[in-house]
Amino acid sequence: MTRTLSLMFALLASLICGMTPKAAAPQFGPTGFYEIAPTNYRTGTFLKAVDTNGDSFTDLVVVTPGSTKVSVLFGDGHGKFKNRLDSDIDGIVYAGGNVAEGDFNSDGHPDLVIAMNKGPLRLMIGDGKGGFTAAAAFERVGPNPDCPGPLVAADVNRDGKLDIIASQCQGGIGIFLGAGNGTFAPALRISIPDLSRSVDQSMAVADFNNDGIPDIAIATLTGVAVLMGNGDGTFHEPVLLATGCPLKLIAADVNRDGNADLIVMPADPNVRPAPMFGSAGNSVNVYLGDGKGGFKPLPPFSAVLSAFSAEGGFPNHVEVADLNGDNIPDLAISKQQFSFQTDQTEVAFLVLAGRGDGTFAPPSEFRNVAAARKYPRFTFALADVNGDRKRDLIFLDDRSGTQIGVALNTTKIKSAGSL
Repeated sequence: MTRTLSLMFALLASLICGMTPKAAAPQFGPTGFYEIAPTNYRTGTFLKAVDTNGDSFTDLVVVTPGSTKVSVLFGDGHGKFKNRLDSDIDGIVYAGGNVAEGDFNSDGHPDLVIAMNKGPLRLMIGDGKGGFTAAAAFERVGPNPDCPGPLVAADVNRDGKLDIIASQCQGGIGIFLGAGNGTFAPALRISIPDLSRSVDQSMAVADFNNDGIPDIAIATLTGVAVLMGNGDGTFHEPVLLATGCPLKLIAADVNRDGNADLIVMPADPNVRPAPMFGSAGNSVNVYLGDGKGGFKPLPPFSAVLSAFSAEGGFPNHVEVADLNGDNIPDLAISKQQFSFQTDQTEVAFLVLAGRGDGTFAPPSEFRNVAAARKYPRFTFALADVNGDRKRDLIFLDDRSGTQIGVALNTTKIKSAGSL
């Protein structure tokens, strides 16, 4: 009887204190593959789940680096995609990707701004039926025509119209204020000292000081420069957060306190650079935001599988989302590990379950054992494509470059009554 009462008391205490049972590891079902416009590149692919034709079903918008087309895969509402529509971009997409999505002409349809190869930024207007038309081109930010950086759509001057924040190596940041009719003002230029080569996920936009105004965090050679927005399209002088040289940078509220945090994956000078990448690093650094523009570093941790060599690790893409239904953000990383002993590369899709306090469980590799191909090696997206409120996995099939893989999240989510 005493033991029974003790167990009941422990259960009651856990409920009162907000403790939850250990969450199930996320699982994904068999992968379905769908043809897209072919590409010669693998990194930087833009994947966006959005309803492009107004039928209330999620479609996939795909822009691959080196391509000349936007591919739209039309969803059937059940996680499958039956038809595809390609739209000409009138040029070649930059090899590193970089695309921003939003309604730039206020017609209720998604539009795109695309970084072009050795050319201006390209505005593509959505027609509400899944098609896009090249409408305008506007200047780059910097002097290097072959180095466009990340593009982010945000309303930086609070006029209800989307603007474009563009990073450009050697050129700093450009702020293109949108008029809401598909046109943009000339760039307001912001110089960033030691700005690193602009790559996918080297800039994040979030409200770091809770004033309702978008702020910017951008990777430099020595850390992350944080710029607080003034609300009129201008920004305060950059303040450096010493993180080392970031390879990847993402903003998310990982400890659920309502403040935007930063996840940084820096280069490690003690790890030999992996072939083709020129830099390497295996650690993940979390900086908890205080809601006032400041950040508190947590102890860094490694994102390396035990079967991998510690050499030559490179994160290709990182996303934060709740994948197992416990309402705690998880960390997903597509990664390559190069071994100088075997001269071979291992690839994996890693998931690190969040604990709710900004820390994460050790990484696990996830792939469908019934599928011949592993999960993402390069860019991927996490979005609900079948309406079950679980984030599914969307990725470029790196073996062919002509297919998108979609794997539905099959994790068993426990209801509150079953806990």
